[in-house]
Amino acid sequence: DTVPDVNDNCPLVANADQLDADSNGIGDVCDTDDDNDGVIDGVDNCPLVANSDQADTDSDGLGDFCDDDDDGDGVVDQTDNCPLISNSDQLNSDSDNTGNACDSDDDDDGIDDGADNCPLVVNPDQTDTDLDGIGDVCSDDSDGDGVTPDEADNCPTVPNADQADTDLDGVGDACDSDDDNDGVQDTVDNCPMTTNVDQLDTDGDAMGDLCDGDDDGDGISDGSDNCPLTLNVSQSDGDSDGRGDACDAMPVPAVKVANFWALVFLLSFIGTLRLLPSGVFLSAPRRLNLRS
Repeated sequence: DTVPDVNDNCPLVANADQLDADSNGIGDVCDTDDDNDGVIDGVDNCPLVANSDQADTDSDGLGDFCDDDDDGDGVVDQTDNCPLISNSDQLNSDSDNTGNACDSDDDDDGIDDGADNCPLVVNPDQTDTDLDGIGDVCSDDSDGDGVTPDEADNCPTVPNADQADTDLDGVGDACDSDDDNDGVQDTVDNCPMTTNVDQLDTDGDAMGDLCDGDDDGDGISDGSDNCPLTLNVSQSDGDSDGRGDACDAMPVPAVKVANFWALVFLLSFIGTLRLLPSGVFLSAPRRLNLRS
């Protein structure tokens, strides 16, 4: 090899380049452990790079120390966001340079993926309305009422499978503060499901007339009450006109009134006749005879 033996690191083996990877004075071609890691070259998965642990993540026979793609995912370690875990898609939800496959907090919300109810969506508050273990921000049915997705649910965070919406405002009754849309909040509305801006409550029972089956509170339902807005337990109806006396402007029939006044007139007339001298009646026929 043209190198004098006194200078040749392998005097009995030709090695003009005199390579000595571990700088131990013995050339590689005649050194049984070129990298001096304690593992002989014949079984060393990195014979020229010290790696006594012989780690080989992708089990390709090439130790990680001398493998440019340790996880064998086709992405070289230098640009691989998970160099020791195969992830050819390089998915990285939080864009933090560490791929999801090897990131303990994929969404970077401060909650470890193992405990995060939305590991790929930021939700530090971990709100889970229906307690199904899936956070609201990544659940398609946050309230667990069977209406999916949340965008189609008129109360996405309040269970309401029936989707009742009295005022048709797009907000379900279960989460609407004014179900009848009359401008009066349900908490103080005496008819929360029936529009009644005036809040009229004839009997003062805290139930508005529009939704009260007995507006006057006399124990008779409005449909059968002949005075639905006037208290009249007896339902007296003197003229039988269907309107109770308590709310009838003329509870006595007009004919009876007329007869009453006729009788009053007749009695008054008879009384007047009694006051006249008796001769007035006797002289009347004589006057008639004289004229004839």
